[in-house]
Amino acid sequence: MNKESINALIEKYLNGTSSREETAWVEQWLDERSRQSGWNWKDEVHKKEVRKEIFDKIEDKIGAAKPLKQKWLMPVYQLTAAAALLLTLAIGWWFLPGHKENKVLQTSVKAVKPGTKAATLQLGSGEVIDLDDQAAGILGHSGDVKISKIAGGLIQYNAGNNLSSAKIVENTLSIPRGGQYQITLSDGTNVWLNSETKLFYPNRFTGKERRVRIVGEAYFDVAKNVNLPFVVESEGMDIRVTGTEFNISAYKGAETATTLIEGSVEVSHQGNRYMNLVPGEQAYRKSETEMKKLKVDVNNAISWKKGYFSFDYLSLEEVMNEISRWYDIDYKIIGKPKNQDKLGGTFSREKSIDELLAYIEQLVNVKIVRKERSVTIMY
Repeated sequence: MNKESINALIEKYLNGTSSREETAWVEQWLDERSRQSGWNWKDEVHKKEVRKEIFDKIEDKIGAAKPLKQKWLMPVYQLTAAAALLLTLAIGWWFLPGHKENKVLQTSVKAVKPGTKAATLQLGSGEVIDLDDQAAGILGHSGDVKISKIAGGLIQYNAGNNLSSAKIVENTLSIPRGGQYQITLSDGTNVWLNSETKLFYPNRFTGKERRVRIVGEAYFDVAKNVNLPFVVESEGMDIRVTGTEFNISAYKGAETATTLIEGSVEVSHQGNRYMNLVPGEQAYRKSETEMKKLKVDVNNAISWKKGYFSFDYLSLEEVMNEISRWYDIDYKIIGKPKNQDKLGGTFSREKSIDELLAYIEQLVNVKIVRKERSVTIMY
């Protein structure tokens, strides 16, 4: 059955005009595609929930033409792969895993692996510790604070009950491209750091506030202390909390965004208070003078922490920026697109880069050539 026939059949299915045989065919097709994609319905209730969500999303898409098309890279969060495939067909894009062989041209057979747990720790003394080479256990001390490495990509600072007057020194945790790590600070705050990120923090906190600085992206689960506010300095945005969970993305040369998951935060810039956020809101700084408050799906902001990419109406360049940090590649785009296509959807960060690039090649109608860690995208 060709694309046009399937689209027509799906429209009948959505409108409730399909025959019993046609309805059975669509549902069987969904189940087959689900198995081929490595996804399965959890149970009949899950299948019904997804089917309802399909109806809502497809009917919205079919309603009217839009100036910018959003192409789904992989299933949207909370949808199975089969559901997303049905959505893709119904809005006119032919993107089915296994429909045709579409491999990224490789001029080198050397594989590029996904990112892993990798980081270096610089102590106040100037000593640099490569955490990849260290076994679990005590790494050393920074002042009077014990530093330990826990299995699974976590380092932990423990100040104990010792509130001595030992010198406070700044430590730096650096995550390379293709890396990710977690740290527990001396106050009990947990921080997850994404690729190409640096966290600057004291070995222990004293004074009237707990202050750290971030370049890159991190998720903070701040230990509650109403008497000692926690302040995160970033590129053009300061975040002040007493105990909460939030994600901040503050890469150099890019927009800064703080997304609140739980609790409340106060956002300021150069000492001037801008706004307070409640869960589900994002402070978005596009320029030196422009900052907005947005309602967002927090799952998109914290997807990296959960092990997948989540792209929501992003340009190819924005998508490639995220991909290049995780897979530690360089890329260049040759030519310009005819249409301002936007990409959306999810993709596991454990998959190979060639698999991901192959999907992009299909969706955006480009040719992609990879030579080891160099990727060229040609319109």
